[in-house]
Amino acid sequence: MSLSADILGSYGAPRAAIGRVLAGDRREGRALFYLMLACGFAFVAQLPRLMRQASEDLPFQGLMAGTLFATIFVAPLVFYGLATLVVVILRVIRGPVDGFGLRLSMFWALLAISPLVLAHAAFVTVTGLPGTIFGLLVLGMFLRFVWIGVSLALAGAAGQAR
Repeated sequence: MSLSADILGSYGAPRAAIGRVLAGDRREGRALFYLMLACGFAFVAQLPRLMRQASEDLPFQGLMAGTLFATIFVAPLVFYGLATLVVVILRVIRGPVDGFGLRLSMFWALLAISPLVLAHAAFVTVTGLPGTIFGLLVLGMFLRFVWIGVSLALAGAAGQAR
């Protein structure tokens, strides 16, 4: 299936969509692509906030450059570190786990919530209201997708170990 169909499928039938993602090619480049695309969407979602924050002391270009550096260069390193930490913790608790499957499922969860992140940014921009409840919904969907992906990756690792 196409990437956009799998993202939409993550909302309707998340186990099937995430299972298809995990069953695809086992290449680190694919996982990195999902992560970088999600980080790119996160950068775009922050542009309206940066435009509101811009002033003479803090020009928009400077804010945008700092945010671009943080979301495109630093955030992927943080997410790789977080995924590695989860793998290490699960290996201590559970034994052998599929590190690639766990990384891929976590990075897919980030990409799958990208439409919600963009909608959250649009909601806050248009209404001017704080988006706390909407943000909690986005966080909840992210955690749901991570939970499903990690459980599928762990089940796949258990099946490979047998």
